[in-house]
Amino acid sequence: MNLLLISLLIGLIIIIVVFFKLKKKNQDNTQDNKKVNKTNLGFDFMYKICVFGGSKVGKKSIISKFADNQFSEAPINLKKTKNKIVCLNNGKKAMLTFDHGNEDDITQSYVRSGEALLIVIDPTFKIAQLNALVKIAQKIVSKKININNNEKNNQNNSNCNIVIGILINKQDIITNPPQLIISEAQEIANDNNYYFNLVSAKTGKDIIETMEAIANKIFQNKQNKQNKQNKQ
Repeated sequence: MNLLLISLLIGLIIIIVVFFKLKKKNQDNTQDNKKVNKTNLGFDFMYKICVFGGSKVGKKSIISKFADNQFSEAPINLKKTKNKIVCLNNGKKAMLTFDHGNEDDITQSYVRSGEALLIVIDPTFKIAQLNALVKIAQKIVSKKININNNEKNNQNNSNCNIVIGILINKQDIITNPPQLIISEAQEIANDNNYYFNLVSAKTGKDIIETMEAIANKIFQNKQNKQNKQNKQ
């Protein structure tokens, strides 16, 4: 009876070991297939960019202009996720996907899988409004650091793995001399090591250049993080 029980236990152990080996092999194959599929689709990396800001500043227009080269004065309803491939400085290609929302939509879950967070305003914005958006972004990103990397809260983006940028849309309506918000926004970006640019969804000015720059900053951040981990 004891021998039978021991035999059954040994057989059960063997079955469990084989099961977990096969499961691990399937997981490895899945990861390999994902890498192969990306290559077959024409890109090497996939980056998610979260775009948020005030109402009617042109968040969806920027995405639509970049992804489809389309612009409309009428409100845009983005029913499908927009994406587009860009070339990185190293010759690799990255697929950029987008999510968008107003300041009331920005939450931890909103940026959880994102590699970049772009704050969009226009020349009519007040500095107090921009400061409020920046504080929201800093708070969310600080939580993201704690959750993903177990690092201390740090509002400065220099040690953060997520790229933050400030875009002033509607560059075509900037006055001469420029509105004060432009210099104020650039100063905030410089002080926090954020990306900054003036763009126009209407004319397309610097839309592609901005997204390419963001993609390269994402890639560089990931490389820096990997190099840091390798040294530890």
